Amino acid sequence: MSTDLLKVILVDDELLAIEHLRHLVPWHELGFEIVAETTYPQQAVELHRKHRADIVFVDIKMPGMDGLTLSRALLSEAGGTKIVLLTSYKEFDYAKEAIKLGISEYLVKHELSADQLTSLLRIMKDELLKQDHKERLIRRQLFLDLVKGVKPLVEQKRLWAENMSTRSQFLLMLIGVDLPVGPFSSTHPYAPPSQLQLSDEGTYEGIMCFDAIQLAPCRWGIIATVSEKGGYSHFQPITMSIIRDIQQRFKRETGETISAVVSSSLYTLDEIKHRLMLYERTLAYAPFYGREIVMHPETVIFGEDRDIQEAKDHLEAIRRNQEHLDYSGAELIAAAFELEIKRLHIKGVYWLGDKLLNMIHNFRAARNLPLPAQERCENYTFLEMSAHLQALYRENVQECQKLEYGRYSRKVRETLHAIDTRYSEGLTIEELAEQVGISGDRLRRTFKQETGTSALDYLTQVRIREAKKLLQLEKYKIGEVAEMVGYRDSQYFSQVFRKAVGVNPLMYVKRGGH
Repeated sequence: MSTDLLKVILVDDELLAIEHLRHLVPWHELGFEIVAETTYPQQAVELHRKHRADIVFVDIKMPGMDGLTLSRALLSEAGGTKIVLLTSYKEFDYAKEAIKLGISEYLVKHELSADQLTSLLRIMKDELLKQDHKERLIRRQLFLDLVKGVKPLVEQKRLWAENMSTRSQFLLMLIGVDLPVGPFSSTHPYAPPSQLQLSDEGTYEGIMCFDAIQLAPCRWGIIATVSEKGGYSHFQPITMSIIRDIQQRFKRETGETISAVVSSSLYTLDEIKHRLMLYERTLAYAPFYGREIVMHPETVIFGEDRDIQEAKDHLEAIRRNQEHLDYSGAELIAAAFELEIKRLHIKGVYWLGDKLLNMIHNFRAARNLPLPAQERCENYTFLEMSAHLQALYRENVQECQKLEYGRYSRKVRETLHAIDTRYSEGLTIEELAEQVGISGDRLRRTFKQETGTSALDYLTQVRIREAKKLLQLEKYKIGEVAEMVGYRDSQYFSQVFRKAVGVNPLMYVKRGGH
C-alpha cells in the first residue's frame, strides 16, 4: 500500500457517472488517487492487477458483466481491496447479496452527496491503514518464524488465511552489503542501517507487498508477495528493477554497495526457509566475481570442498622466500590465490588469506617493525585480497632490506644493490668496483669485513637462489636457466649448483624443488 495516496479505480458503463464521481470530492486532499477509470467491466480486473487498487467503485448494472459478478472477481484477487457498489435505486436483493460477498458499501447514486462520500472515504482510509498495518505484522512475524525454521502456530495460519490469499506466491531476494573479505573485514568501519529502504510496492506491477527481514547486521531477506496469476517470465524484469533500485538507493544513502541473490522462480510459504539457505550459500561466492552484482543460484558453480595441502605448500614456499627477503614471494602469493580462485575453493582462499596475513604480521613483530596502520580496507574480492597481501609482503621485504643494508657503508650497500639487480649479467669484481667508485681490492676487503662473505660468494648465492625459483617452475631447460641467472656455461652452472645445493639441477627438479 502506498504511504502517500490510496489508489482508487472507477468502473461504470456511463462516462458521465464516472466524471460526476471524479469531481464530487477533492480526492487528493482526502489522501486518494484515482489511478484508473473504465466503462468496460471486463477491463476492471486487469486494471486492478496492474494498479493493486485499495478501493474500487463499481456500478451494479452494466452490460456484459454486472457489478456483483465483477465484485466476485475482484474479491477473489489477493490484496484486501474494498468494493463500493453504486446503483441508481435501492434493491434489497442486491444489498443482501452484496453483504454476503463482503462488499464494503452499497450506495445509491442520486442520493450520494459530497459530504457523504467524504465521510465514507475517511472511514475507509482509516480501516485500510489499520488493515495494512495488521497484515504487515502478520506477514513479518510469519516470515521471521519461517526463516528461523520455527513451525507457524495454528493462530498464525488462521490470521494468514483471514488476511491474505492462501494462493499467494513469493519472489525471494537476498541483499548483502559488500564488505572487505577474509581477515580484512574487521577494518571496515561500517554501521549498517536498522532498516532497508524499499520502494513503494505500487511502483511495480503485480507486486502486492514487500517485506524486508534483517537476517544479520549487513544482510536482509526481501520477500515480495505477488499475485498468483503471474509467472516468473512476467516478474523477472521487475525483480531486476527492484534490485537495481535498492542498490542505487542504498549507495546514495550510505555510500556502500550491495550485492544480491534473486530467485528464478516463484515459491510457496513452505519453500522460503530452504531457498534462503541456498541464497546464503550463493552470496558467499560474491567475492569471486565482484561488487554490486546480482547472482542467480541456478547459474553459480559451487567449488568442491577439497584438501588445502597445496595451499599449505604454497604458504611454506612463501615463508622461505620472505626469510630470504626475496621479492619473488609476492609472485608465489599471486600463484597460490590464482589456483584457489580458479577452483572456486572458498575454504582454501579464506585459509590462505588468514595464514598469510598472520605470517606477514609475525615477520614484522619478530623484527620489531611496526604493524601497518589500520586503514579502511578496499579488498572486496579475492583478487583484491591477493593484491593487497602481495603489497604487504613487498613492504616487508623492502623495509627489512633497508634495515639490513643500513648497517653497511654506502659503497657496500651500492654493491649489494648492484648484485641484486644485475646478477643475470656477467658481472666481475672489477665492474662492480668501477660502478661504486673504488678499486677492486678495496671492494673485496671492505665487502668481506662488513658482510662476512665475499662479493663473489654473495653473487653466487643470489644466482643460485634465483635459479632454484626458475627450476621450480619447470618451464625452462637447464641451459636456459643457467643463462637467465648469469652463467654462460651450463656445465659450470651445474657444478656450482651442485656444490651449493647438494644435487645437480636435474635432480633438484625431479625432487620437486627440494
